[in-house]
Amino acid sequence: MFCINCGAKNEHEGKFCFNCGSALYNSTQGPSQTAPETTTKSHLPAGHVTNTPAASPIPRPEKHGTSATASYKWPTVYGWLCLGAGAWLLVAGALTLITQEQATPAPVPRAKPMGWLPAVFQGLFFLATGLAILKRRGIAVTLVWAVTVLNGLGVIVRGFVPLDVALWLAQLGIAIWFAGKKPLLSS
Repeated sequence: MFCINCGAKNEHEGKFCFNCGSALYNSTQGPSQTAPETTTKSHLPAGHVTNTPAASPIPRPEKHGTSATASYKWPTVYGWLCLGAGAWLLVAGALTLITQEQATPAPVPRAKPMGWLPAVFQGLFFLATGLAILKRRGIAVTLVWAVTVLNGLGVIVRGFVPLDVALWLAQLGIAIWFAGKKPLLSS
């Protein structure tokens, strides 16, 4: 038997569509010509009878990975990573400013340190990006690309350190991947 509402194939014994919950129509009976079962509720006055359907629609479980929530699992992880990186850069920038000693990350000993101002600026950018990703805002894609471009400039300024280049290329790949998640974001 097929549901006339959504077209899904259902078992012959069912009274409701397994896919959408609509009442099923049997080609020989027409729409819902079977009488609903009657039950007496114990909390109602004696002799009071209520009509309730024999079967209730059973919601169809979603297949793994098909819902918007499931397909946004990895962007959520990326959002939390951005928040963590932003917090770490803010702390490193603040420590550098307060102590006047370099606390900003240098990927290798011969690389130029980042400095407090770029660390704080990039930390704030990462925090904004992480929050936009977690709140599913449309601006998140733009922020991811802005962070990627700024990190690319940092790679150039710091002197093309191989680790910096590798991390930037990974971030570029993530930005391309995340741009495909734009339909899951609110505008």
